[in-house]
Amino acid sequence: MNTPPSTPQWYTIRAQAEGAGAPVEIYVYDAIYDSGCDFYGGVCPPDFVAATSAYRDRPVTLRINSPGGSVFAGTAIANYLRTFSNLSSVVDGLAASAASLVFLAAPKERRSIATGAFLMVHEPSGISVGPAAVHEKNAADLRTISDEMASVYAKETGQSVEQFKTWMAAETWFNGGAAQQSGFVASISATPAVFGQFDLSNFRHPPDALRNPTTMNTQSVTACGCNSAGRTNPTTNTPPAEDLASLRAERDALKAENERLKASDKSTRKTRALAAIDAAIGTGALPEALREVMLARYEEDEEGTVQALGKLRPPGPGVAPIRMQGSAAGGSGLSLQDRIKAEPDPKKRTALYRDNWAALMTSPT
Repeated sequence: MNTPPSTPQWYTIRAQAEGAGAPVEIYVYDAIYDSGCDFYGGVCPPDFVAATSAYRDRPVTLRINSPGGSVFAGTAIANYLRTFSNLSSVVDGLAASAASLVFLAAPKERRSIATGAFLMVHEPSGISVGPAAVHEKNAADLRTISDEMASVYAKETGQSVEQFKTWMAAETWFNGGAAQQSGFVASISATPAVFGQFDLSNFRHPPDALRNPTTMNTQSVTACGCNSAGRTNPTTNTPPAEDLASLRAERDALKAENERLKASDKSTRKTRALAAIDAAIGTGALPEALREVMLARYEEDEEGTVQALGKLRPPGPGVAPIRMQGSAAGGSGLSLQDRIKAEPDPKKRTALYRDNWAALMTSPT
């Protein structure tokens, strides 16, 4: 039975019974990402391992309906699944891109595909920003990754690496018959495929069946997650489209608010820094030329800079002005302020303050 799970999680685990020999079904019905799944959803390797590690020695059926995602995350999950002692995998609807790598974690004789379902292989893609050398490096990396993927496909199906390079370059979609003939699966299930509402706009020519997928029905299931051996989920229905849109809007609003708060905190910290530094400059305790240096230090180490500013004292009766170190001043004995006034080059004046920072910090109090 390939009815998708009713929970809104990226994973659902059906444990038919407790005990070492009881079969388990693990559903992966979402995109695959390297990180951020707690907030945005999707399947991420650390969460997947935490949720499924207790079942590595039990008979496990991995059911996949995923548009893929990160090749690195997919490879990590696939390599982890290869440590399972009794793993079978089924394409319930779609195993595209990185999801096809996850699907191949099971031995060929225990891999199957539902009637009407699809597998897809293509070349990896990436984004680079910068001069030509950066793009050339990115292109070389993508070719290396593509070669490695072709090697994995060839090893798991019995086809040649060159054949898979050709299929990947063309973005090849395999239905059940083609998947079986190409060595992806050992059998085709009589159970009809079930598809999700995935965004396939990044693919060049997905099949028509995936452009207008059948709406998935749901039912209550007994599932277990990361922290419990088993729990019963209440009966839920697929949310209406308007509810999903509302949830996405709320998620986007929370993300925007989070970014606003981070920006606000950064602005507040800079305001505090400027106020403290300007106060020290106003009393004469800190030379004006060190303003930018102190601000940069403040942003790196707020607490340490506050303590340093607190040690500064303005020149006054009984307090000698800060003087240059003998080697830097050429033995002239000039005060730091006089030396600065005599230096016509602004960059050298700033360097002079920076070079004598230790003297500034240890000035008489």
